[in-house]
Amino acid sequence: KPKGRKSLKIFAIVFIILLCIVLAASWYVSCYLETRLHKTLTEQVDKQTNGLYTLTINKLSIELKKGVLHLCDITLQADSTKRLIDSIKSNLFFTANSIDLKIGKIYKLLKSNDIDIKYITIKSPQLFINKHENDSLINFGTLNGTSRTKFNKITIDKINITNGKFTYKNNNIPKLLVDKLNLEIASVLIDSNFMANNKIPDYESITIHTDSIQYLFSKDNFTLSVNQFTLNTSDSLLILDTLSIIPVYGKNEFAQKTGIDYTTLKTGTIRLTGFDKNKIMSYKGIFADSLYINNVDAFSYKNKKLPLNRKTKLLFHQMVQQIPVPLSIHHVNIKNGRGEYEELGAEAQTSGNVYFTDIHGIIDGLTNITSAEKQVFTFDAHAKLYGEGQIDAVFKFPVSPQYDHFEVKGTLGGMRMLQANKMATPLANIHIASGTAKHIDYSITGNSHQTHLDMLFLYNDLDIDLLKTKKNGKKKTDNFLSAIANAFVILNDNPTSINDPRRVKTTTPADNKRSNFNYLWRTMRDGIKATFGL
Repeated sequence: KPKGRKSLKIFAIVFIILLCIVLAASWYVSCYLETRLHKTLTEQVDKQTNGLYTLTINKLSIELKKGVLHLCDITLQADSTKRLIDSIKSNLFFTANSIDLKIGKIYKLLKSNDIDIKYITIKSPQLFINKHENDSLINFGTLNGTSRTKFNKITIDKINITNGKFTYKNNNIPKLLVDKLNLEIASVLIDSNFMANNKIPDYESITIHTDSIQYLFSKDNFTLSVNQFTLNTSDSLLILDTLSIIPVYGKNEFAQKTGIDYTTLKTGTIRLTGFDKNKIMSYKGIFADSLYINNVDAFSYKNKKLPLNRKTKLLFHQMVQQIPVPLSIHHVNIKNGRGEYEELGAEAQTSGNVYFTDIHGIIDGLTNITSAEKQVFTFDAHAKLYGEGQIDAVFKFPVSPQYDHFEVKGTLGGMRMLQANKMATPLANIHIASGTAKHIDYSITGNSHQTHLDMLFLYNDLDIDLLKTKKNGKKKTDNFLSAIANAFVILNDNPTSINDPRRVKTTTPADNKRSNFNYLWRTMRDGIKATFGL
């Protein structure tokens, strides 16, 4: 027994000694690797950016047993002195609270050509970029030359970014802001040629959620804002909550400063489902089952007193045809919409408007793929004119750019014609004193040159006042001309007590400097005027 106890005691002592040696060796190796890796990272940043940027890591630690690398308080920032000497205005700034990386064997980060990373976690990163047109953001020295690190592949089981923020400026003008970004990418595979082939790395799924996106576009005239953005490629789901497009100036000064019409767009929820993630992420097209848009509110204002930049405007189907990537969405569902057009005439003192409420409809087969089975996509639309007259219309548009022909067939239900004074009185010096629209049945065929309209407009008790503008700008009824018009020109009832209903056919020339809505409005206006006898 004494000998046994002595052997056990010797064994315990040897074990403790060996354990201390292993722990000491592990501690030494960790310290060595930490020092070497810290030095390598900072030196490489300085070398690859030609001294324009410096990397600061407040704390770098390695857990050899777990295979985890910890970086704390990381900052990548420009060397202001060097940038000033080289006259470089562009700037990049990056900071993060922590970056954790887990790998099987830490030394593979420095030596292996095949790197297997279990996870990368980045907490509270902030990336700020200010790009100037005349210089590069970073001069990467020999990064693209022979000194680039060679590797066969890098596999990353999971990349996780929490509470991130991204700011992009162009010539000191804020262009893009993404706040509270949370991102998770699963099963990433990066091969040695993915950058050379201009493609994104292979991945299994991406989940993105942000609380705020703001983007300045169209020559910095409009701001696009999204309250919440969610992307889940596993469920093929993309959601935009409360999207808005707002001009940067007020309604009255926008045209003066920009030369274009003041236009706003607001929506509730936008949901894209059943999309092909691989084609979208590789910029090969947008293919999806359905697009749902709720609570659309569109407004446009034209001030004809001001000279506008009258650029050529495409018809709706031409816009779809010229989308630079293949597009195919089986169904687009629009609900609870409102649209308003307001215009201030060149000689008018007040503006007139027309608006539509309760807009809803479905676009079937929206595509620009010329080999698609159906070469026509349709829009079955419904709305209320001035919140009163029920509009039902079916639009048919061509898919192929070889065809420039669209069709519209629709009806307008009963409404008080006095509602039209909102547009007719300020812009046409006509006041409708009485009249009731019973029903309008219309058919339009058109292209980028002209439209042909076939219209049957039933109404009764039409009586109008022709107005004249006094020197003080106020409008006054011209009783003499109004009496002549009502007695000899205007068809007060359609049908009359002795005649069948008047059906008219008109042709309206296109004005490719005006909007799609204006084209359809002028087409309908010509038919209504012809029916009235004007």
